[in-house]
Amino acid sequence: MEERWFSISIEGDGYSWASGGTDSLLTVVEVLEAWQGGVRVRELSARFPFMHYDELAEARESGDPVSFQWNRLVEDEQFSSVWPLLRQLRSNSQLRALFPFLSRGTLRLAKDYSDRAAGEIFIMPLRDGRYRIESTDPRSEEMEVASMEEVTDAALSVLGSL
Repeated sequence: MEERWFSISIEGDGYSWASGGTDSLLTVVEVLEAWQGGVRVRELSARFPFMHYDELAEARESGDPVSFQWNRLVEDEQFSSVWPLLRQLRSNSQLRALFPFLSRGTLRLAKDYSDRAAGEIFIMPLRDGRYRIESTDPRSEEMEVASMEEVTDAALSVLGSL
């Protein structure tokens, strides 16, 4: 007998909300009907245990993914090496409103978590203890600062051009 497997990935706005797989085409249709009917990720997973999602998907649904992401980064041991920088930036209300994420050792602060084209600030710790600050705005010049405290001012300067 031939086996079949259907992979499901529910995506939108450049984000994967939930994913899973089943061997039943009817179940795939039921998952899609539930999602199109407005079910939230927690209920989707409860109804279809093979469908998985992460906490950020729930935070996006609740409308507060930015706060969730800041908290996740400053609480996750995996990111402990950048906790001082994260806490420094999060203490500023303008920077705290940006969506933070780490990619290849670079802290990125996005103006809009669902639209990278809206503009981002890149903060790269350098080996000598300095920091490089860049942005997606081609008019903005790259800056290097000597201390974490200067990073806040530099990031705010770059933010003004986004």
